[in-house]
Amino acid sequence: MTGPRGPRSATGALRLFAGHGPDAVSVRQVAAAAGVSPGLVIHHFGSGDGLREAAGAHVLALSGAMPGRAALDAMAGAGLAGRGADPAVRAAILMSSDLAVLLLREPLAGVLGEDPLSAAGMARWGREMLAIYAAGLMTVPPGNEGPEGEGER
Repeated sequence: MTGPRGPRSATGALRLFAGHGPDAVSVRQVAAAAGVSPGLVIHHFGSGDGLREAAGAHVLALSGAMPGRAALDAMAGAGLAGRGADPAVRAAILMSSDLAVLLLREPLAGVLGEDPLSAAGMARWGREMLAIYAAGLMTVPPGNEGPEGEGER
């Protein structure tokens, strides 16, 4: 999504859309996030709908750089993952997990207390995602039981 202020406009729009939903975000909010006037956003995208369409196209372009079905097939071939009953859905889940980290980087940093894309953040994120993928969401790794058997960090 190219536009006023390029990546800053795209990133600001996507973060707002992710946080509030595309229909709840105004052109003024996107313009403020990009540091440009609402008129410039309308001039470039034509309308709020045009902005949402461009954001959707940008997300599709981003997802093309992320692991998809081919990556899942390669992981399955190496014995690192199963294809599951519906490989397309499984690949989409993997893609959406990766995309979420990119789109929600700042809110995730607030939750984690560090940038999820830093070396330490990726180590934490990757370790937990692999545990969830391997054992399920309800499994608590050994040594992480809290006083009531709940996981803790």
